[in-house]
Amino acid sequence: FLPMYPPENPLHGLKEFEDMKWNKENVTVIIGIGLGHALNKILSQIEKGHHVIVIEPIGQIYRIAFDRYDFSEHIKSHALLFAPTKADADMIISHLEGYKVIEDWAIFVELITRTRSEYWKLVDYVMEVLNQIQCNIGTVTSAGAKIADNDIATLPYVIRYRGVSELINLFQGKPAVCVSTGPSLERNMHLLKDIQNKIIIIAVGQALRPLLAYDIRPDFICTVDFGEVNFTHFAGICDETVPLVTINKTYAPLLKAYKGHKFISAGVSPKFENTAQKALKDMGELAQGGSVAHMAFGLAAVLGCNPIIFVGQDLAYPDSASHFSQADSGGNIEIIDGLIKWKIDDPRSKTLHNRDDIGMGSAQYVPGWWGGNVLTNTGLLTFITAMEKLISQFG
Repeated sequence: FLPMYPPENPLHGLKEFEDMKWNKENVTVIIGIGLGHALNKILSQIEKGHHVIVIEPIGQIYRIAFDRYDFSEHIKSHALLFAPTKADADMIISHLEGYKVIEDWAIFVELITRTRSEYWKLVDYVMEVLNQIQCNIGTVTSAGAKIADNDIATLPYVIRYRGVSELINLFQGKPAVCVSTGPSLERNMHLLKDIQNKIIIIAVGQALRPLLAYDIRPDFICTVDFGEVNFTHFAGICDETVPLVTINKTYAPLLKAYKGHKFISAGVSPKFENTAQKALKDMGELAQGGSVAHMAFGLAAVLGCNPIIFVGQDLAYPDSASHFSQADSGGNIEIIDGLIKWKIDDPRSKTLHNRDDIGMGSAQYVPGWWGGNVLTNTGLLTFITAMEKLISQFG
């Protein structure tokens, strides 16, 4: 027997939220409804427009909480949403992300989750999803000014180009290979040369130069980076004619300089449909997950390709390398006091070359494809979660 709810303090643990803002721009996720004490306290503090998601897989426990508290008002107003399964949680979180601009997420895990195995994998999964979302929020926050600038600077170019909606099922049933620039590309790239006429090759922009050097011509290249580093991947090869698939918020000088055909993935932000962005609404949008590799997979799925194969998609740092050796942003990885330092020696990477201050966060380890554990970091962990989610949606 564990004292889940000490009588003298049934709201134990809620002190975690004493400094939390319950405003309308935020969302709270509760894993395990328990006796309903924490949920009731949170609902009494939220602003109108704040959403609370309760993830509870055990049906009998809903009744126990509902016997104690009346949540009907918040259920009717859709402020309170319930997710009994992982699929329900996926649907609700995805809907809220598309429906409203969310400034922050909070998560509260009831102690009861320690006692029932039904919760264990669910808790880990939700933590990973929210970590992915927070990582994306961090990217937008840190690069927000640049993204906003790109949104305006690219408009004169993107409205002249074609949208990814024109590519739907263009290669239905044909096999596709998505080429990334992870370290494993070193030993696998040669396999593409003899089969390139039998497959659709979709490569990240950084892979274009080494692929061409090996006489491998991709069918599409993808890029999503917001800043100048994006342009370095294409330095000296902007006269290429391989079709470029990108987002409308990418680095504007690249759109101007690259000569090949361009297809735009143009997501229109909620509540901005009646602004200049409406010129992009029919272009279509590819599934994404934080990196250009996710976009490459999203493109393969839209093209109708089957099967979809990955090459160079490590999302890890095997042999202390960050990338395939011929990638212009490739470098060496070193762990100092549990933190990952990244050093890029290639002079082609003008914005990152020879810098000593590039940190990649804390060292993490995940199961490797060939057994054992491989080094990665939190950002790449979120990319793994996002990629698995995308694959499950299109699988």
